[in-house]
Formats: sequence, C-alpha cells, structure tokens
Amino acid sequence: MQAVLPVHVHVENEWQDEGKSDRRHTPRTRMRTCVTNKTKTKSSVTIVPKQTQKTRSRSPSPSREPWIPPPGRTTKGQRFAWQSPKSRLEINPVTEITINDDTDNEDYQESERPQRTTSASRVSAEQQEQLATEIKTYEKRIQTLIENIGMLKEKAQLKGNQSQADNLRSEIGSSLVELEQLQKQYAQRVASMQSQTTTVPSYSSNSVAPFDNVNQETTEPFSNRTNRVTRSRSSSQSPIRTKSPLNTNNNNTQQSRSWSADQKRRLTPKVSFEDTENFSRKSTTPTRGPLRLNPERERLLVALSASETDIAAIIAQLSSLKDILTKLKVDDQPVSYEIDQLYKQRNQLLNFIEQFEKSNSSLKDFLQHQYHLEAEHGHLHEEKESLLTRLHYVENENRQIRRLLLDRENDNISLNQDLDKLHSHTIGFDTIKTSLETNRAHLQRELHAKEGDINRLQCQLRMLERDLHKNRSQCENLQRSIEKKNDLRKPMFSGVNRRRVINTEKLQTQLNEKDEYIEKLEKQLIDLKSGGKVHEKLINAETEITRLQTKLEHSERLMKDYKEQLNTSTSKIERNNLTKNHLSEMELEKRRVILQKRIEELEPLPELLRQAEFKNQELQTKLIECEKRINEQTSYINELTSKHSVQYRLLDRMKEKTYSSDDDNRTLQQKIDLLERQLCASEEENTNIHRNLNIKDETVRDLQARLNSKTFELSSITKQFDNTQNDIKAKEVEIRDTFGSKERMLQQRVHDLDNQLSKLRLEFGQLKREKEELERRNTLQLSDLRDKLEQSHNTNRSMQNYVNFLKTTYSSVFNDSLNTFPSTVRLNTILDTPITFP
Repeated sequence: MQAVLPVHVHVENEWQDEGKSDRRHTPRTRMRTCVTNKTKTKSSVTIVPKQTQKTRSRSPSPSREPWIPPPGRTTKGQRFAWQSPKSRLEINPVTEITINDDTDNEDYQESERPQRTTSASRVSAEQQEQLATEIKTYEKRIQTLIENIGMLKEKAQLKGNQSQADNLRSEIGSSLVELEQLQKQYAQRVASMQSQTTTVPSYSSNSVAPFDNVNQETTEPFSNRTNRVTRSRSSSQSPIRTKSPLNTNNNNTQQSRSWSADQKRRLTPKVSFEDTENFSRKSTTPTRGPLRLNPERERLLVALSASETDIAAIIAQLSSLKDILTKLKVDDQPVSYEIDQLYKQRNQLLNFIEQFEKSNSSLKDFLQHQYHLEAEHGHLHEEKESLLTRLHYVENENRQIRRLLLDRENDNISLNQDLDKLHSHTIGFDTIKTSLETNRAHLQRELHAKEGDINRLQCQLRMLERDLHKNRSQCENLQRSIEKKNDLRKPMFSGVNRRRVINTEKLQTQLNEKDEYIEKLEKQLIDLKSGGKVHEKLINAETEITRLQTKLEHSERLMKDYKEQLNTSTSKIERNNLTKNHLSEMELEKRRVILQKRIEELEPLPELLRQAEFKNQELQTKLIECEKRINEQTSYINELTSKHSVQYRLLDRMKEKTYSSDDDNRTLQQKIDLLERQLCASEEENTNIHRNLNIKDETVRDLQARLNSKTFELSSITKQFDNTQNDIKAKEVEIRDTFGSKERMLQQRVHDLDNQLSKLRLEFGQLKREKEELERRNTLQLSDLRDKLEQSHNTNRSMQNYVNFLKTTYSSVFNDSLNTFPSTVRLNTILDTPITFP
C-alpha cells in the first residue's frame, strides 16, 4: 500500500479585500482563473484586469447607450500551479466540471431568480437590497469554503504526524517480529517435547532418542553436577521472576544444593549482548568493552543464580525422565503408576521450561537496561570530564586575563603619573605664560603712555617752530627796515650800523644753531618713537627736553624783549632824528652798552647747547642699547611663544593619548565586566552541572528502584502486548484502507471546492458588473428626472407669471372686486394644485 499524500491548498482572503475595495469605490484586479464551460464558445476573449483610473465628470445624455460588460474568460487547457515554501499545488485542466452540492443548489437557485426577473427598465430599492443579500450569501459560502480548506490543511498536518507514528509502528513491528520468532522457536521446542512424550506408550527404542539429545544439549556445561537438585527459593531472592505455583513436594526438588556460589560463578558462562539482535539495532549507545555495574550487581547475581537453579531443575527433571524411560524400556510390562509418573514429570518439565523462559527474558531485559544505563552513565561521565577540562581551560584563560588586567592597570598607573607630571608642567607653563602676558601688557601700556608723551612733545615743538618762523619773519622785516634806515643814515650812523649788523649776524647764527638743535631733537624724538621703549631713559630724555624747552622759552622771551626794545628804539630814533640829532650818539652808546650786556648774558648759551648735544648723543647711545635689549627681549618672547605653542601641541597630543587611553581603559573595563559575567555564568553553569549530576545520580537510583518494581509487571505486559499486537495489525490494515479512501474522497472534494470557488468568483464578478450597470442606469434616470423636474418648475413659473399678468389686467380693466373675487380664487386653486406629467 502506497501512502497517498494530501493536497496542500492555500487560499488568500482576497474576497474580503475586494468587498472593502467596493465600499471605498476603488476597483481591484481580478484573479486570473481557468474555467471550462459545458457550452462551446466560438471565440475566446481575453480580459485584461482593470486598472485604477480617475473618475471623470460625465454629463448625462439620453442618447448614450448603457455599458455592456465583456464576456467571461474561457481559456482551455491552461494549467494552474501554486507553490509555498512547504508544499505545492497543481491544478490540471478538466474538460467538464460538474458540482453536485445539494445544500448549495437551493441557495444558488434562490439567488438566481431575481437575476432572471431583473430588467434594465425597472430599478427599485428592493432589487438593490436583494443584490446586497445575494452578495452576503456568496461571501458566506466563500468563507465556508475557506474553512473547509483550513480543515483539509489540518488533516494534511495530521497526516505528517501519522507518518511519524507509522515509522514508530514499523520499528515496534520489527521488534515484535523478532519477539515472535523467539517465541516460535521456544514453541517449536515445546511442541517437539510434547510429540516425543506422546510416543512413550509405544515402548519403542526410538522414543528415548530425543530426550537423550536434550539431555546431551543441556548437560554439556553441567557434567560435573549431581542428577538431583533441590528447588527451594524465595521470592525476595529473585526480583525479576514472577511467582509461579509449583509443586515443591517432589523428591527431585527437595535435595540440598551441593556447591557454593563461587563454584556457580566459575561454571556459569559470562553474559554478553554483542551477538543479540537488539544490541545491533540500538546503535545510539556506545560500545565500551566490559560492563561497569552499579550496586545492582548483587541483584543481577541473585537473578543469575535463580536462572542456574532453574536450569539445574530442568536437567534433574530430564535425568529423572530418562531414568523412567530406561526402566520402561527394560521392563516389558509397564505399570500404570509409572505411566502417570511419566506424565507428571513431563508436565513439571514443561512448567520448569516456561519459568526458565520467563526468567531468561526478564534477565535479558534487565541486563540490556542496565547496559544502557551504564552507557548513559559513561556518557555523562565523559561530559563531566569535558566540562571539567573546559573549566580548567576557562580558569587558565581567566588567569591570563587577570595578568593582562594587572599589566594594563600598571600601565594605567604609569600613564596617570605621566599625566600628573604633564599637568604640573602645564600649570608651570600657564603661570609663565600669565606672567609674560602681564609683563607684555605692562610694557604695552608704558609704550602707549610714552607715545602719548612723544606726541605731546611733537605738538609743542611744532608750536615752537611756528613761533620761531614768526620771529624770523619779524626779524627779517626788522632787518629790512633797519637796512633801509641804515642806508639813509650811512653818513651819520656808519659806526652804529656796523655794530648793529654784527649783533644781528650773531643773533642769526645763534638762531640757526637753535634751529639745527631743534631739528636734531626732532630726529631724536622720531628715533625714540621708532625704537625707544624703555621707561627710565625716556624719563631722563623728557627731563632734558623740558629743561631745554625752558631755556628756549627763556631765549625766545629775551628775543622778544630785544625786538620790542629795537622797535621802541627805532621809533624813538625816528622821532628824535629830526629834533635830537645831537643827542643820538649818546643814546646810541647807551644802547650799545645795554646790548653788549645782553650779549654777554647770551654768551653761555652755546656752551649749554654743546652740553645738551653731548647729553643727546649719550641718550642716543643708550636708546640704541635699549633697542638692542628690546630686540633681544622680543626674540626671547618669540622663542617662549614658539616653545609655548610646541608645549601646547604636546599637551594636546598627551590629552588625545589620555583620551585614547581612557577609551582603552573603558573597553578593557567592559571586557573585564564581560569576562567576570562569563566567569559568573560559567560558575553558575558548573554549579548547575553539579546539581544536575547529583539530580541525575538520584534519578538513576530512582530508576533502578523503579526497575525493580516494574520488572514484576513486564511479564503481564508482554502477554497483553502479544494480544494487542494482532489487534493493532488488523486495525492498521483497516485504518490504511479507510485512510486511503478518505484521502481520495478529500482530493475529489478539494478539486470540487476549487471548481466551486472558480464558479463563485465568476458569479461574483458578474454580480458586481450588474450592480455597476444598475448604479449607472440609476444615475442616468435620476439625471433625466432632474431635467424633467427643472422643466416642470420652469413651466410652473411661466404659468404663475402669466396668471399674475392676467390678474393685473383684470384688475386694471374691471375695477369691480366682487365680480373678480371668485375668478381669482379659482385661479389660485388651479395654481396651487400640483401638475402631474405622464
């Protein structure tokens, strides 16, 4: 039987989205499906899915024809495939589709009746409601189909789980087959024994042969033993075996055991499961050589001794049977009690064989289980050793990391010390910088002050120069006037004029010397402006300049006095020239005496000027030295600034290094934290592993205790398992048949549901088109009705205007209100009644 795999169907919830899109008035693309109709079409028209377009404002026109939708898609022979990451669905083309759904036909016929009766001329609200109800029914049907497909998916998943169950069942079946083979072998042996016992009353020589063979087979490893062995054991000594009702009153089983447990261990063969079938099948457990049993070894030895006693009892029983048969062979006339005794011995032997088979099977299961437990214990021991090695490796890594951390900490300490030194150096450089800046500021202030003083002196010198120019101009004018007068008075005052000329020449020379001296001072002041920036020397120069200025002012005052005196004297001379010619010589002499005295007073002035020149030269030399010193200081300041900038750069680099070292320290601290966390985690893991190992040891002990309790139940479970195995096989055959038929039915159902989905989608599309047509026609009719209503309102207004005109004409022509009243009432009633148009 080949398992038929289910079809995995996946249907997206597209119809709900289309319903939402209809409510929002945004059309969607249709799903391309492949459907073949029963009726043959002459031509197939492919439909391109509509795209979303903007709605245009269309003016209603009565001549416009209604929109007719294109026919449905009728493509034949197209194959539809859908694939997901877990499964694949393929739908091959079908010639005809027939759907026999009795439950859905009634709803479908009820939904199709209003479609046949609807016409384009009669549209009402009831038909729209019917369309809405039909759409809801279709949506419900689609939801039911989707739910059915979901159930099919779940069944397919259950099929996957069933495949796993089938694998397990196959493994269980193989193990059961092996057990059945063993049981058949034992049954064949028992049947051969029964057939041999049934041939005993014939008293033939051939009847003893099989028993002899059995005795030869069983007594080969136990040739040194006695023929009779006592069979007395308690249930506490054999925890694996179950209690069996045996007749312990036999003479063969009441004898004592003649060998000790050591002799039994020497004589009994060692058990090994390398040749068994179960051992070769279970490849998951590793083979490790000799068994390393736990404290359960004593129980195992007890079970082995019990099996040995069973074997000894069987051998004794066989030997007794052999003796009876030999007696029967020797005696020609057998006795009836001997025959009964033979039958009893045969039955006892069969019981002993059954007990031995049970004990042997339970012992095999116990030994296999113990072997697997030992293998698991060895695996756990290996895991523990690997974990211990891993712990040792982790501890070594932690030690290395701690050493690295200590080295890094030492590096950090050295870096911090270097940083402290650099901070101290930077503080010293900052103090030097601040002191230099303060000195520089102080010198700049002094320079600004000296420049202000020099500017003031320059202004004063300019004022003095102006005064000198004025005095010179005045002196020149006076000289000219004097020369003119001297020319007139040459004959009279020739000697006096010569003296005056000499005096004037001397005064001019002195004035020229003063001008030169003033120019030198100006040059010195300019030189001082450019280079003189020392406080003490400038003060000395200023004091000397002020002293010279006072002397110049004193000389200027004397010059002014001389000029005034000259002016007064000339005026007096001019006045008295005419009247006092005879007294002119006396006055001139007096004036000469006065002028000579004044000249004598002015004679020390050139010496003072020379002294001032020497002092100016000394000051110039001092200024040059000061300039040199200032240049040296400026060069030293520049060197200090360059050194300061270099130190700043070094500080910036050191700061960057400190920042990088801080970042490294942070990263190292983070790594240290991670390593500490890993250490904590590893320690926790180690503690958990120790706990788990302790728990596993406890569980192993509990399992061993449970094994002792469950071994008693194994015999009864094996019988139930044999009975249930046949039932399970029969049920499996039935289930496979039913499951295969169900799968076929489900596949047919899925195929039918797919066809129904395609039909329903087509019907849904047709209904949507008809709904759009009806809405369009409704809009057209509403526009026509609005036009007609507007026309009727216009006619009513025209009639009202005409009636009003008639009223005015009648009121103007006929002034009789009594005659006109009923006519107006009639007209008003006519106008108030609504006009109905066909």
